[in-house]
Amino acid sequence: MKNKVLKSLGPFLPFLVVFVMCSCSKERFDVLKKEDPEAVKVAEKAADELKLKAIAAPPITLFMKWKKKPVKATLKLKPDSTVKCEGGTSLQFMPNTFVDENGRVVQYPVDLEIIELLTPKDMITNQMPTVSDKRLLVTGGEINIKAFKDNQSLTVVPGGYSVIISADSVDTRMSIFYGKESKGIVNWVPSDSSGAPKDSVSQILFRQKAYQMFPRELGWINCDRFYDFQGAKTNVKFVSEFPNISYIYTFMYFDRIKSLAQVYGDISLPVPVGEHVKIVSIAATSELTIFAFIKEYIVEANQVVEIKLTKIEEEELMKLLDKF
Repeated sequence: MKNKVLKSLGPFLPFLVVFVMCSCSKERFDVLKKEDPEAVKVAEKAADELKLKAIAAPPITLFMKWKKKPVKATLKLKPDSTVKCEGGTSLQFMPNTFVDENGRVVQYPVDLEIIELLTPKDMITNQMPTVSDKRLLVTGGEINIKAFKDNQSLTVVPGGYSVIISADSVDTRMSIFYGKESKGIVNWVPSDSSGAPKDSVSQILFRQKAYQMFPRELGWINCDRFYDFQGAKTNVKFVSEFPNISYIYTFMYFDRIKSLAQVYGDISLPVPVGEHVKIVSIAATSELTIFAFIKEYIVEANQVVEIKLTKIEEEELMKLLDKF
């Protein structure tokens, strides 16, 4: 009898199930799933589409939730102090490294706050692409270092500390870049282009399976090099039926060269034609229901990518990003 009633509802059943999903108890909905699972699947898809169409803002709250919190450490008084970070990065500090806002040397102990972004997943979820003035960078890893004494921000003297980042293979073309933020976007600036005196320019040593950088400042630091590509480049266009493209965060990860770009608006920065790229687009409802689009491409001239978002659980999305 129940099956006859359900069949008689015909094309109206998916909309009825959407209503039931929103209003009935879990027990009643479970009964409905047993009676006509296919109709429930159709209805669930319709409900997700309604949620997707209702998105009216970028996923700022979601990315704030994902933002990596700094790890805190206290640097004690030692002739040569070393801090081992969670991701494997080592920081080595010499005596008389830190100075206050007046340029006076500050003695240990000193409090540190450290953020490591060493994987594509970390860089995506923290919105930290590897780009310098719209040019792709090949990255060895990003780190942010802050120092405090009695809650007062400190700076460093040139050559006072080093950062050691592990590498599967060492590229001797790498150098140091500093992250400079403007309007919420971090641009990576080469250490040798800031107009600093020649004797204070940052240095980098190439060790066995590691880079040892000697930055002249704190803040965002990146072990990078410009991607030298002599072939054709193109701007990839992104389109979305719904939601509006401005409500979607899209990233392009070039896995062969370890470079990440974020797309602002619907047009990418110039990217190399023929390069393999993994694209991930993310949107979210105000209740943080997540929708994503993940697909691999070979970049083509004048390429247009249609973003088709589907609902995804956060845990599943994180597992997919781990594979980047």
